[in-house]
Amino acid sequence: MRSLYGRHWSFGDQAAPSASSPDAAVYLPARNAFLLTAAARVADTHKAETIALGVLKGNPFGDASPKFLRLAGQALSEALRHPVRVKAPLAGLRKATLVRQLSPALAALSFSCINPCGRAHCGRCNKCAERRRAYHAARVADPTAYARR
Repeated sequence: MRSLYGRHWSFGDQAAPSASSPDAAVYLPARNAFLLTAAARVADTHKAETIALGVLKGNPFGDASPKFLRLAGQALSEALRHPVRVKAPLAGLRKATLVRQLSPALAALSFSCINPCGRAHCGRCNKCAERRRAYHAARVADPTAYARR
C-alpha cells in the first residue's frame, strides 16, 4: 500500500526498521494525533478535561512537540465543546530514567516493539533495541520476553 509518504513499513510494504536504523525511521504519520483522538473520545465519556500522552525527552517528531500538544488541546476542546488540556508529564524524562522509576510489574506490562511476533517483542527492531539500551543504561534487569535475541 502506498501512503502520502510512499512505501512505508507500517503498511507491510517493507521490513520494519531494524536495530541499526536511525530513530527517524520509525516515524508513523499522525500517530499522536490518532492516539489523542481516541483518548479524547474516552475522556469525553468520563467528562475528563485532561489527557496525558507518554511523550519522552528526545522524541524528534513534530507530533510530540509542546506546540502540537497545545494546538491538539485547542482542537479537541473545539470538537468536544468543553476544555481539554493535553499534557506530557514524562516529556522531561529519557527512557532509561523512566525504566528506573517504574515498578517492575508496571514495566513488564509496557510494549515497545514495532514488529511484534504475536504478543511478544520481536527483539530485532529499532524500538526493541531502544528498549534494551534503556534497561542497560538504567542498570535494571529487562523483564521483556523477546521472540528473538
